[in-house]
Amino acid sequence: MTDRPNILLIITDQHKADHLGCYGNSVVQTPNIDTLSEDGVTFDHFYTASPICMPNRATLMTSRMPSCHGLRINGLPLSKDNVTFVDLLRHAGYRTGVIGKCHLQPMMNLPMGEAEYWPENPTDETLPDDLKFSRRSRMDGPEYDQERAGVWAEDPNLEVETPYYGFDHLRFANFHGDMVHGHYSRWLQERHEDANSLRGKENALTDNVYDVKKGWRTRMPEELYPTTYIAEETIKYLDEHAKGDAAAPFFLQCSFPDPHAPLTPPGKYWSMYDPSDVELPASFGHIDPNEPRFIHETRAKSDQPKKVPALSMPDEKEARENIALTYGMVTMVDEAIGRIVETLDRLKLRDNTIIIFTADHGDMGGDHGMFGKFGVHYDAVLRVPFIWNDPTNKISKHSGELGGTIDIAPTILARAGLATSVGMQGIDIVGQVQSNSPPTREGILAEEDQLNTQTNGLGAQRIWTFVRDQWRLSVWFGDEMGQLFDRKNDPHEMSNLWSDPDYTVVKAELMERMMRERMRLGETLPLPIRFA
Repeated sequence: MTDRPNILLIITDQHKADHLGCYGNSVVQTPNIDTLSEDGVTFDHFYTASPICMPNRATLMTSRMPSCHGLRINGLPLSKDNVTFVDLLRHAGYRTGVIGKCHLQPMMNLPMGEAEYWPENPTDETLPDDLKFSRRSRMDGPEYDQERAGVWAEDPNLEVETPYYGFDHLRFANFHGDMVHGHYSRWLQERHEDANSLRGKENALTDNVYDVKKGWRTRMPEELYPTTYIAEETIKYLDEHAKGDAAAPFFLQCSFPDPHAPLTPPGKYWSMYDPSDVELPASFGHIDPNEPRFIHETRAKSDQPKKVPALSMPDEKEARENIALTYGMVTMVDEAIGRIVETLDRLKLRDNTIIIFTADHGDMGGDHGMFGKFGVHYDAVLRVPFIWNDPTNKISKHSGELGGTIDIAPTILARAGLATSVGMQGIDIVGQVQSNSPPTREGILAEEDQLNTQTNGLGAQRIWTFVRDQWRLSVWFGDEMGQLFDRKNDPHEMSNLWSDPDYTVVKAELMERMMRERMRLGETLPLPIRFA
């Protein structure tokens, strides 16, 4: 067991890949993440399985597509019938923990039976509850309420039953900005007698300079902000590990809720970046004349989105401010990561600890004039950073290998010398890079199922995206218009080739390859089938 490495998986939330220095950004300061990149493998073409928090995080845990693990939309829990890679690590003797945003169960208080979740699927109200849905298992019992804000508000001393999807050590910091709850609220209350007076827009500091609608100048000081809590708890975990049985390796998931909106960087981080120094994306003023109907209708809808992460189209001033505040949140996370890595060095754990950095999904971040997510599959929301830093096998390189969230679990298990469970669908992406093996799949697939309530009332959406070689193809269910981009010659995705007759053959080939990959990723269980 002693030869197995410790593994530290660091995740940020709604983090655009190019909002890091090591991914080409010359403004945002991320020296600690950049150092991990300099000593590791940095994947330039790494894609989320779904550009929504919960479906993608469930894919990370299971190495299965949302259509297979069943968590297709935010608001559903991950069924405990799923085996996670953390379960496998725990079985093999790893000590397992998660600190920060977990989000494998709903964080909000709406139960699944609420009309807001099912407006497009009315049922006969005379039917008993066990017949209203085509599957009886609705997963809305108390065992699936462990991350809801209301549950924690009712019982601030709540203790979650473990193992929790394979995790034995839990320190939740769920939700976003200065509104984070879970174990964090308990910690905050111990340090401030009136913790709620620091939270939320209603308690924000006055700022007459910024016009941002996706955030506020928080009253929360830096030393009490969720990012600080997560760093402190991670350092505490590492200290306790070093004092314990060193023969048992650890797997620790350190998950920061930032830089997800609302944008609330505390203290010095609010004004760390001058909006006038921010470069807007090259596509900021671009509007696709042939864009899918949903995107076109989103632009035409003038009212502010009801959901903070939903798409918005601010003017140039607010756009620069949004990016500047996002940078502030990213830099605060980077400095927290620096303190964590210093702790590994201090405890002499660094030489046997693999550090992985990624994000659950991206954000439009100004691309095509939009911020947020939901219903769009531009590169900005699909592509995420992925850095693999292994001190026992240092490879300093940027890799063009095509990979995705679905590959993280098999890669970790392979490095730990463990087999995957039957039904896991990803590959050991780092092993493939090291062996220069040819691709074993048609390309990378992303799925999104979206609720009407998340699209500002513009209707439920289903989108499939397929990325292969230089191409990205996206299809909206019920819409004849889609997207086809040449990622090599049009990196900013400003020339949609979907209706271009010169690319009819390319589109047809990609559609076929997407369907073949979708067939490969279809459910095979309980039969022990693994397709090549």
